[in-house]
Amino acid sequence: MLRPYGFEARLAKDQADQATATATLVAKRINSHWSLPSTIIRIYN
Repeated sequence: MLRPYGFEARLAKDQADQATATATLVAKRINSHWSLPSTIIRIYN
């Protein structure tokens, strides 16, 4: 028996949203972690 398409689409969307949120969080963390050193490097280059 096949599951309804709506359920599959909703599950895929939830997974995509979660992946996007995780990527955004990681990017923000990396950005905040490296913003000061990269600024210093930019000043001295």
